[in-house]
Amino acid sequence: MATDLSNWSATTDNDVFQKKETHPFGDPADKKKQQVHIDGNKRTGNFTVSATGVKLGGLEGFAAGKDIPIYSYDATLDKISILNANYYNNMFKGNRTRSDTLNNLKKQTKIDVLSIALSKSNTQDGLNDYIRLQNLSSYASASNIVDVAPQTITARTSSSTRSNTFSSANSAVRPINMGTLSSSDFSLRTITSKTDGNTQLSSTGAQYFRYPEGRIPNLGYDYIQITSYKYVPGLNLPDPPEPAAAGAAAPDSAGASSYINTNRRVTRSSQILNETPENIIQLPMIGSLSDTTAVSWNSDTLSEINMIAGQIAYNRITTSDNPASAVLDAAMDVMKTGSELLKNENVKKQLMAYFAGQAASAPNFVQRATGKIINNNMELLFNGPTLRSFNFSFKLRPRSESESVLCRNIIKSLKRDSAPKTTATNLFLDTPNIFLIEYMYQAQQGITPTYTQHPFLNKIKPCALTSINVNYTPDGSYMTYETNGSMIGYDLNLTFQEIEPVYRSDQEAEYTQDNMGF
Repeated sequence: MATDLSNWSATTDNDVFQKKETHPFGDPADKKKQQVHIDGNKRTGNFTVSATGVKLGGLEGFAAGKDIPIYSYDATLDKISILNANYYNNMFKGNRTRSDTLNNLKKQTKIDVLSIALSKSNTQDGLNDYIRLQNLSSYASASNIVDVAPQTITARTSSSTRSNTFSSANSAVRPINMGTLSSSDFSLRTITSKTDGNTQLSSTGAQYFRYPEGRIPNLGYDYIQITSYKYVPGLNLPDPPEPAAAGAAAPDSAGASSYINTNRRVTRSSQILNETPENIIQLPMIGSLSDTTAVSWNSDTLSEINMIAGQIAYNRITTSDNPASAVLDAAMDVMKTGSELLKNENVKKQLMAYFAGQAASAPNFVQRATGKIINNNMELLFNGPTLRSFNFSFKLRPRSESESVLCRNIIKSLKRDSAPKTTATNLFLDTPNIFLIEYMYQAQQGITPTYTQHPFLNKIKPCALTSINVNYTPDGSYMTYETNGSMIGYDLNLTFQEIEPVYRSDQEAEYTQDNMGF
């Protein structure tokens, strides 16, 4: 919804606009209201609140008819300076109602000042002013609200030939094209425009895409960041040795001990994240964010006869000096134990029926003959970890020609990075890129902005992009924009799967950290 700026008037200073309103003064029971005017600067974001009209708190040493400054706000420092304690205390301090009045006035003034800057952004200087305000941490929440052109501003009455109203900018603010980035540009607070007007994808180097247009970290809300990296194999195999010269002794092969308890397989995440990022995509937060952590367990059976035989074999092998001959000795021990069991009248009939069934390939013979089954000692056993999957559904709705190109480039970038790569010989295929997904969190307003992993959302290990689904007619009908033929919207559905499981050591490493863990 557009911001109503009809109460704001221009002044003799092209950067300053003024608005009048009234607020309660003194004891609420008196129901007195003091008229004030607010002078907001669209270039700096600063504003001053002054008492005007009838001065309910007295003249305070000012001449009759002179406005009394009450407080000023510095947008760079995000700080209020009290200019008149009497008026400030009677209007904005002392109880919850007055405090709310102060906070609401400050919040709405920021929104209005930023909207004024947006309405004047159809010139280069005006655009620079608007971007400057957006980049102030004190205007972060206001930037999140001001997303459409505001309504008109009332002109200051003068004898000049200016028109009676300043029309708001109908066209979208020109996007900052990030162009091609180097590895040193991935600090989101320092990214600056590298090129102007280049909307083509680069076949090499890292690129930065963000939807919607505008620098998402400076808009004051959290977002999802998807970064692609080149795949790194998990095993680091040495190069094949050179063929030995004629008559030379062949090199000794590595002993079995050299492959045991070695760190030949380091953490996959650390291997991949040490590489230079290839592409960065920033998209708005969506609903239905979840993670499912599962471990595979399966029921397993081991018959009592097999368990006895296994224990006998294990004891023989572990107490023998010659493991090879111990295997034969173990087999003899098993047969000897079986013979002894057949002498036991309590189990003789069942065992004979069991072995008869095995000889006749009739595994259920013992049950039919005796009404019993061999104890299978069923137990639930750990079968291994599982790999987590994550599904994301983004609704891309371009609002301008440049944003339609941006949506297309985001889709093309994801398709390219998830596709397998051919090699020069075509004998092999290289693995597609791997993706790191991060839920990015911005600190509260009034604090120097920091953008980190969200402290209350799960972390995600590097993932493969296993599926991309793009719906080009999300509303069930074919519709395009007249300017360049872009579809009016795209539904982008992505399925990722982590390339390695989450182990206990991963969770323990995050256990004392300010985050949700994996």
